[in-house]
Amino acid sequence: MPEEVRQLPKGASILIVLFISLVVSFVVSFFSYFFIFPQIEKRYLYVRVPDIRKLPLSEATKLLQSLNLNYNVVEEKESEEIQAGCIISQQPLPKTLVKKYTEVLVVLSKGVELVKVPDVRQKSLEEAKRILVENGLDILEIKEAESDTLEKGFILSQEPQPGVEVKKGFKVNLVVSKGKLVRKSPSVEKVVVPDVTNRTLIEAKKILESKGLNM
Repeated sequence: MPEEVRQLPKGASILIVLFISLVVSFVVSFFSYFFIFPQIEKRYLYVRVPDIRKLPLSEATKLLQSLNLNYNVVEEKESEEIQAGCIISQQPLPKTLVKKYTEVLVVLSKGVELVKVPDVRQKSLEEAKRILVENGLDILEIKEAESDTLEKGFILSQEPQPGVEVKKGFKVNLVVSKGKLVRKSPSVEKVVVPDVTNRTLIEAKKILESKGLNM
């Protein structure tokens, strides 16, 4: 006769079933927590930050809003490379994975400040320097030239001309008067007129011409 199959005690069977259930639950939970939930969370709760650098603020705003992201302009800076009203930099950086409704911090360009060149002609050099500095400009080169109309030390001309718009910090060229040109009269050599009395006409002429005189 076949040996009788031994049956486990009822309490032991319940423990084994509970143990197996716990193991299965742990495996499912582990897999869900580390694999399933992150994928769901990434898909529905996270987005990648777009690259909004060099874009106009209005265009960047639309792009961020389409991805459920917010923005905040934290600073405005002058920039020669980035046009005014466009974004210089951003934080977080492009392609960073963030939660939806995260605030993207941006630095906005003010472009380059332009100023009009003031008219410093006929001003003294010191006054011209002061006016240029007050307007955010500087002097590159100073040349001198004679003038019959302006005293020494006054501005004859400038480059760029008055009213031209330039970048702040631009350097202006000046031409300064060094006064009237003094023209010297040619020197006259004096000689003693020789005595040609009792001389023939030909002799008298030769004597006078030898002294630089005409008869």
